[in-house]
Amino acid sequence: MLRDDYSKIVDLFNKENKNTDFEIVYYSSPNGLCNLLKVKHKNIPQLWVDIFPYDFYSRKIETWDERMKLTARRRKILRRNRVFYTGQDVKKFHERIFNTCHPKIMDGQQSAPESSKPDLVAGCEFMHSPKYSIFLNYETIFPLKTVKFGDLEVSCPNDIDTYLTNSYGDYMAYPTYINNIHTDIAKIPIDDVLKIKKFSKE
Repeated sequence: MLRDDYSKIVDLFNKENKNTDFEIVYYSSPNGLCNLLKVKHKNIPQLWVDIFPYDFYSRKIETWDERMKLTARRRKILRRNRVFYTGQDVKKFHERIFNTCHPKIMDGQQSAPESSKPDLVAGCEFMHSPKYSIFLNYETIFPLKTVKFGDLEVSCPNDIDTYLTNSYGDYMAYPTYINNIHTDIAKIPIDDVLKIKKFSKE
Protein backbone atom coordinates (compact mmCIF):
# COMPACT_ATOMS: atom_id res chain seq x y z
CA MET A 1 0.00 0.00 0.00
CA LEU A 2 1.35 3.43 -0.88
CA ARG A 3 2.52 5.50 2.08
CA ASP A 4 -0.19 8.16 1.78
CA ASP A 5 -2.91 5.51 1.99
CA TYR A 6 -1.04 3.52 4.64
CA SER A 7 -0.99 6.56 6.92
CA LYS A 8 -4.78 6.91 6.63
CA ILE A 9 -5.95 3.30 6.69
CA VAL A 10 -6.21 2.89 10.48
CA ASP A 11 -8.54 5.85 10.93
CA LEU A 12 -10.50 4.95 7.80
CA PHE A 13 -10.89 1.31 8.87
CA ASN A 14 -12.08 2.28 12.34
CA LYS A 15 -14.58 4.71 10.84
CA GLU A 16 -15.94 2.56 8.00
CA ASN A 17 -15.63 -1.05 9.20
CA LYS A 18 -19.05 -2.63 9.73
CA ASN A 19 -17.83 -6.04 10.96
CA THR A 20 -16.93 -5.69 14.63
CA ASP A 21 -15.25 -9.12 14.63
CA PHE A 22 -12.30 -7.51 12.84
CA GLU A 23 -9.83 -4.90 14.00
CA ILE A 24 -6.72 -3.21 12.61
CA VAL A 25 -3.60 -3.07 14.76
CA TYR A 26 0.03 -2.00 14.58
CA TYR A 27 2.26 -5.05 14.92
CA SER A 28 5.96 -5.38 15.78
CA SER A 29 8.01 -8.55 16.18
CA PRO A 30 10.32 -8.77 19.23
CA ASN A 31 13.42 -8.54 16.99
CA GLY A 32 12.24 -5.16 15.72
CA LEU A 33 12.57 -6.08 12.03
CA CYS A 34 8.96 -6.94 11.17
CA ASN A 35 6.66 -3.96 11.65
CA LEU A 36 3.38 -3.64 9.79
CA LEU A 37 -0.36 -3.27 10.05
CA LYS A 38 -2.62 -6.26 10.55
CA VAL A 39 -6.33 -6.56 9.90
CA LYS A 40 -7.25 -9.51 12.09
CA HIS A 41 -10.20 -11.41 13.48
CA LYS A 42 -10.61 -10.83 17.22
CA ASN A 43 -11.59 -14.41 18.03
CA ILE A 44 -9.89 -16.49 15.31
CA PRO A 45 -6.12 -15.86 15.51
CA GLN A 46 -5.43 -17.63 12.19
CA LEU A 47 -7.42 -15.07 10.18
CA TRP A 48 -5.53 -11.91 9.31
CA VAL A 49 -4.23 -9.78 6.45
CA ASP A 50 -0.83 -8.08 6.60
CA ILE A 51 -0.48 -4.57 5.13
CA PHE A 52 2.95 -3.25 4.10
CA PRO A 53 3.79 0.34 3.14
CA TYR A 54 5.58 1.31 -0.09
CA ASP A 55 7.28 4.62 -0.84
CA PHE A 56 8.15 6.33 -4.10
CA TYR A 57 11.94 6.33 -4.46
CA SER A 58 13.86 9.45 -5.45
CA ARG A 59 14.28 8.33 -9.07
CA LYS A 60 13.72 5.60 -11.62
CA ILE A 61 16.28 2.78 -11.40
CA GLU A 62 17.44 1.53 -14.78
CA THR A 63 18.92 -1.92 -14.13
CA TRP A 64 18.20 -5.05 -12.11
CA ASP A 65 21.78 -5.08 -10.79
CA GLU A 66 21.35 -1.60 -9.33
CA ARG A 67 18.04 -2.64 -7.73
CA MET A 68 19.77 -5.59 -6.07
CA LYS A 69 22.65 -3.41 -4.82
CA LEU A 70 20.17 -0.94 -3.34
CA THR A 71 18.20 -3.85 -1.82
CA ALA A 72 21.37 -5.08 -0.07
CA ARG A 73 22.17 -1.53 1.08
CA ARG A 74 18.66 -1.10 2.49
CA ARG A 75 19.01 -4.35 4.42
CA LYS A 76 22.29 -3.17 5.97
CA ILE A 77 20.68 0.11 7.02
CA LEU A 78 17.84 -1.71 8.77
CA ARG A 79 20.26 -4.09 10.52
CA ARG A 80 22.55 -1.30 11.70
CA ASN A 81 19.68 0.76 13.07
CA ARG A 82 17.68 -2.10 14.55
CA VAL A 83 15.92 -1.54 17.88
CA PHE A 84 14.32 -4.46 19.68
CA TYR A 85 10.62 -4.15 20.44
CA THR A 86 10.02 -4.56 24.17
CA GLY A 87 6.37 -3.60 24.55
CA GLN A 88 6.53 0.17 24.12
CA ASP A 89 3.82 2.11 22.27
CA VAL A 90 3.81 0.22 18.98
CA LYS A 91 2.70 3.09 16.76
CA LYS A 92 5.46 5.32 18.11
CA PHE A 93 7.90 2.44 17.63
CA HIS A 94 6.97 2.30 13.93
CA GLU A 95 7.36 6.07 13.63
CA ARG A 96 10.81 5.87 15.26
CA ILE A 97 11.98 3.30 12.72
CA PHE A 98 10.63 5.33 9.82
CA ASN A 99 12.18 8.58 11.02
CA THR A 100 15.56 6.88 11.54
CA CYS A 101 15.83 4.60 8.50
CA HIS A 102 13.77 6.19 5.73
CA PRO A 103 16.05 9.23 5.18
CA LYS A 104 19.09 6.93 4.99
CA ILE A 105 17.45 4.63 2.43
CA MET A 106 16.48 7.70 0.40
CA ASP A 107 20.02 9.13 0.65
CA GLY A 108 18.54 12.29 2.11
CA GLN A 109 16.47 12.84 -1.06
CA GLN A 110 12.74 13.38 -1.24
CA SER A 111 10.41 10.98 -3.02
CA ALA A 112 10.17 11.86 -6.69
CA PRO A 113 6.74 12.99 -7.93
CA GLU A 114 4.60 10.17 -9.26
CA SER A 115 4.45 11.92 -12.64
CA SER A 116 8.14 11.02 -13.16
CA LYS A 117 7.33 7.31 -12.65
CA PRO A 118 10.00 6.56 -10.05
CA ASP A 119 10.66 3.13 -8.62
CA LEU A 120 8.74 2.05 -5.55
CA VAL A 121 10.62 0.79 -2.51
CA ALA A 122 9.24 -1.33 0.32
CA GLY A 123 8.78 0.73 3.48
CA CYS A 124 11.66 0.57 5.93
CA GLU A 125 9.44 -0.83 8.70
CA PHE A 126 9.75 -4.40 7.38
CA MET A 127 12.96 -6.27 6.53
CA HIS A 128 11.68 -8.49 3.65
CA SER A 129 13.63 -11.29 1.97
CA PRO A 130 17.18 -10.55 0.75
CA LYS A 131 16.85 -12.86 -2.28
CA TYR A 132 14.97 -10.53 -4.61
CA SER A 133 14.67 -6.82 -5.21
CA ILE A 134 12.33 -4.80 -3.01
CA PHE A 135 12.61 -1.93 -5.50
CA LEU A 136 9.81 -2.15 -8.05
CA ASN A 137 9.61 -0.57 -11.47
CA TYR A 138 6.70 1.88 -11.64
CA GLU A 139 5.23 0.24 -14.77
CA THR A 140 5.22 -3.14 -13.01
CA ILE A 141 2.63 -1.76 -10.57
CA PHE A 142 0.73 0.96 -12.42
CA PRO A 143 -1.80 1.36 -13.80
CA LEU A 144 -3.49 -1.16 -11.55
CA LYS A 145 -5.79 -3.68 -13.18
CA THR A 146 -8.44 -6.03 -11.83
CA VAL A 147 -8.59 -9.82 -11.64
CA LYS A 148 -11.26 -12.26 -10.59
CA PHE A 149 -10.81 -13.71 -7.09
CA GLY A 150 -13.70 -16.01 -6.28
CA ASP A 151 -16.78 -13.87 -6.71
CA LEU A 152 -14.84 -10.62 -6.34
CA GLU A 153 -13.07 -8.25 -8.71
CA VAL A 154 -9.89 -7.11 -6.95
CA SER A 155 -7.09 -4.72 -7.85
CA CYS A 156 -3.64 -6.10 -8.62
CA PRO A 157 -0.32 -4.96 -10.14
CA ASN A 158 -0.26 -4.10 -13.82
CA ASP A 159 2.36 -6.77 -14.65
CA ILE A 160 1.54 -9.72 -12.39
CA ASP A 161 4.23 -12.05 -13.77
CA THR A 162 7.05 -9.53 -13.30
CA TYR A 163 5.81 -8.62 -9.83
CA LEU A 164 5.66 -12.23 -8.65
CA THR A 165 9.01 -13.11 -10.24
CA ASN A 166 10.53 -10.02 -8.66
CA SER A 167 9.22 -11.12 -5.26
CA TYR A 168 9.59 -14.92 -5.36
CA GLY A 169 11.71 -16.01 -8.33
CA ASP A 170 10.15 -18.91 -10.23
CA TYR A 171 6.80 -18.69 -8.48
CA MET A 172 5.27 -21.48 -10.59
CA ALA A 173 7.88 -24.05 -9.53
CA TYR A 174 6.85 -26.52 -6.85
CA PRO A 175 8.71 -25.53 -3.67
CA THR A 176 11.33 -27.84 -2.20
CA TYR A 177 10.35 -26.54 1.23
CA ILE A 178 7.03 -25.14 2.42
CA ASN A 179 7.51 -22.56 5.13
CA ASN A 180 4.60 -22.66 7.55
CA ILE A 181 5.95 -19.88 9.74
CA HIS A 182 2.59 -18.11 9.69
CA THR A 183 0.09 -20.89 10.37
CA ASP A 184 0.84 -24.60 10.74
CA ILE A 185 -2.50 -26.17 9.76
CA ALA A 186 -1.74 -29.33 11.72
CA LYS A 187 -1.43 -27.32 14.93
CA ILE A 188 -4.67 -25.32 14.73
CA PRO A 189 -6.87 -26.23 17.73
CA ILE A 190 -10.09 -28.00 16.78
CA ASP A 191 -12.18 -25.18 18.27
CA ASP A 192 -10.51 -22.72 15.90
CA VAL A 193 -10.98 -25.11 12.96
CA LEU A 194 -14.72 -25.12 13.65
CA LYS A 195 -14.75 -21.31 13.93
CA ILE A 196 -12.95 -21.00 10.58
CA LYS A 197 -15.37 -23.45 8.96
CA LYS A 198 -18.34 -21.47 10.26
CA PHE A 199 -16.77 -18.16 9.20
CA SER A 200 -16.15 -19.44 5.65
CA LYS A 201 -19.88 -20.12 5.24
CA GLU A 202 -21.05 -16.72 6.46
